[in-house]
Amino acid sequence: MSAPSEPGTRLLLNSPAVPDADIIFVVDFVYGRVLKRKPDAHGLLYHYQALRGGLDVIHFINGMIESDEAREKSCRGLSFDDASSIVAFVYERHAGRKGSERDIAPYVAALRTDASADASAGGAEADEPVASSGLSEQDVAFLINFAYEKCLHRPADPGGLANYSSAFRAGIPIRQIFQEIDGSTEAALRRAEDARLDDLSDGEFVLAISDALLNGGGIVPRDLEGLKTFLSEDSERRKELVQRLVAQHVERQQEDSSIEIDPDRCWIMGTDRYLTRDDWNERVKELGLDGPRQSGSGLPPVSERSFEHTGEYVVSAIASLYRGGKYLEAFLDNITSQTIFDRSELIIIDADSPEGEHELISEYQKVYPNIVYKRMNYRIGIYDAWNVGVELSRGRYLTNTNLDDLRRNDSFELQARALDEFAYADIAYQDFLYSFDHAFSFEDVERCGFRSDLPIITTNNLIAYNSPHNAPVWRRTLHDELGLFDTTLKSAGDAEFWLRCRVAGKEFHKINTPHVVYFQNPEGLSTRADSRGMIESRRNMQKYCRKLTSPYLTMSRTKFAEEVGVSPDGLVGVPHYSIAHDALRLLGKKRMAALHEMPAASGVGRVGEF
Repeated sequence: MSAPSEPGTRLLLNSPAVPDADIIFVVDFVYGRVLKRKPDAHGLLYHYQALRGGLDVIHFINGMIESDEAREKSCRGLSFDDASSIVAFVYERHAGRKGSERDIAPYVAALRTDASADASAGGAEADEPVASSGLSEQDVAFLINFAYEKCLHRPADPGGLANYSSAFRAGIPIRQIFQEIDGSTEAALRRAEDARLDDLSDGEFVLAISDALLNGGGIVPRDLEGLKTFLSEDSERRKELVQRLVAQHVERQQEDSSIEIDPDRCWIMGTDRYLTRDDWNERVKELGLDGPRQSGSGLPPVSERSFEHTGEYVVSAIASLYRGGKYLEAFLDNITSQTIFDRSELIIIDADSPEGEHELISEYQKVYPNIVYKRMNYRIGIYDAWNVGVELSRGRYLTNTNLDDLRRNDSFELQARALDEFAYADIAYQDFLYSFDHAFSFEDVERCGFRSDLPIITTNNLIAYNSPHNAPVWRRTLHDELGLFDTTLKSAGDAEFWLRCRVAGKEFHKINTPHVVYFQNPEGLSTRADSRGMIESRRNMQKYCRKLTSPYLTMSRTKFAEEVGVSPDGLVGVPHYSIAHDALRLLGKKRMAALHEMPAASGVGRVGEF
């Protein structure tokens, strides 16, 4: 900080380079010279915080001289020697150098001084101890703990508290106690740790704290920006943030132990709305769909059907089967009715189901040779089953099929076309319809009109929630490159795979046509009340959030402004997204202005001309 250049400049102690002990000394000195006593605990804290926060030292001293207590004690001002001594002390901390008589004279003149005080001062030294004036034991403990908290970031231990309390009662000045604590080996180590943390930007600090609390991360970009805004480059707020995150972590652990999911209520993904069974029943009644329903698919018995496969395998649909008997026939009719089923295959992995579903499946296999059935001789999880299906698959595209879901008859065709036409895409997903009644046809569910509104996938929103939630399609080659599904997960293994794909730079394409129905099955793996889905989703976040967080998001304000090409001034607390958006708008305006200024070339119109 540069030295003040004129008498009107404020004299401050708010620089981070000024030690706490020096501010304590100033408060202690002024109390002793003006009020003839040591500061009480709360007075010390109040004035310390005021000076650290930017209170002008001259205003502080004159305010003390003009206080009611000072008048009661007949204090008319500081002696000239005391005024010169304290101004010289503060000036050196303020300006970073010793001040000459000419430098400090304007400040001394601005203080209220008392000539009679000079005669009685007796040349007292600045560090002369002042009587403690009957501070209570509680106040003494407060002062010592305050020193420990400021210097060591912890309360005083019993031995230290007793030792320094005795020293304080013996007349050792507060400043000396602070200097001794601040000069300890523990304080030196603490300063080294603080220096390492101070070198971190707010974003890096937030990620580091989330790593410590969550064993690897878990802060989504939206929350990261919010916490950066809270910090706003104020190092004093970092401790408060840590306390807040610890409290949230403890609260979340308690919540995880009592997770309850209502099977009669589901979130409509991509919206802020929920669908309940009552909502569904009301809509069904409005549409007149609550009457008796015809059973079956309307197709002839499977034994009377004819089918010929082309020998080409475009889509391999993988289904895990366990206690699916009541859904199986409708499921098989739905899949075999796909418009390109003659260029697809259905792979059913029986996870040791006890219901004998293989008998019905074998009847369909007699007509549809592209139905592959494999029974496991032990109970396996859904992602184990999918992995077996992947290894058996012959199609260049894969999709998962749930026995209780429903597809429009051109679902496979739409999915295959998307990956055929958009070579950049590795995974395609779609909005989907919601149903609370498995017996409804696709057309009836579509009439009810409850559908998702999924966003175009970006890294940020894929971390937040699993948009390829229901029946996506993906290239078979992804497994050759990235491996199979994580079988340690029971409910969120598909979400983990999509995050793994994103880390590897794979791209997603959205099909806007909803061609799949999601049945809100109260007995389903992801909807029943003992679901592990929320816990596993958090585990995925812990694993991938840091990997998918842009390094630009954690840059310091100054560094990010430099990268974007704008001035960092006035951007404290402004989200990086806003800075980037404003810079892009400005760039666009400049680009448009430059284009308008260009002379029209032969055969080329100006901007706005077609």
